[in-house]
Amino acid sequence: MKESNEFNSYDKYVGMDVHKDSISVAVAAAGRAKAHFYGKIDNKPEAIRRLISALAPSGQRLHFCYEAGPCGYGICRQIRDSEHDCDLVAPSMTPRKSGDRVKTDRRDGLTLARLDRAGELTTVWTPSPEHEAVRDLSRARGDCKLIDKQLRQRLGALLLRHDKRFPGRKNWTPAHFRWLQTQRFEQPASQIAYEEYAEAVRHRPRPAPYTAGRVLSRVRFAAVARALDSTRPSAKRRLIRGRWLAARKRQRETILVAGFGSAA
Repeated sequence: MKESNEFNSYDKYVGMDVHKDSISVAVAAAGRAKAHFYGKIDNKPEAIRRLISALAPSGQRLHFCYEAGPCGYGICRQIRDSEHDCDLVAPSMTPRKSGDRVKTDRRDGLTLARLDRAGELTTVWTPSPEHEAVRDLSRARGDCKLIDKQLRQRLGALLLRHDKRFPGRKNWTPAHFRWLQTQRFEQPASQIAYEEYAEAVRHRPRPAPYTAGRVLSRVRFAAVARALDSTRPSAKRRLIRGRWLAARKRQRETILVAGFGSAA
């Protein structure tokens, strides 16, 4: 949870309920004044620029916040480029009243503005465009590998239901693919289903390596990507887990040192 904004020099706290085509905006002035609903604007860069100009006509300091979601980080970066602060909020960590079951865009914006002024929101890390691009690549690889696995499982299940077993030692080798081309079914419907599954497997998406193109050669993850590409899957898992454990150890040591320092 971020620190309370009581001693911050922001003049206004702006809560935004962001959707694909629109943004519901609420504003809470510094102090104890009641938050009010500003209105709904288009989710476009020009509309956001006009909003900032309208809320800070005399150079007031603004603090924006909105819940992290599918709309990405473009709004946050635009606001920060305009020399105002903006945070993304973890939706699952937003305080909510147990009996409050009514959820509207207006109420969500007002709640965010009020809680942001009180310093009761939990923010999430906003990645740089470089980090976000690597995250997109990682997700694309994961999606391709999942699709590949599902297609192979469906084809294998169809063959197993009809008691067709590959006599070789290992599936998905060149010999296995040649064997697949020789399989025939008595029922025309089963043959059509088999051909569709086999065609999907032949044209399945292939995950690009982490060093795809020349993208990662210019980012900080290049060394890690090359190491992952040059190791086997089991070694990759051990490498990733080792790095994660090392990071957790450094985090615990930092917390302990901070605790001893505050106690002293």
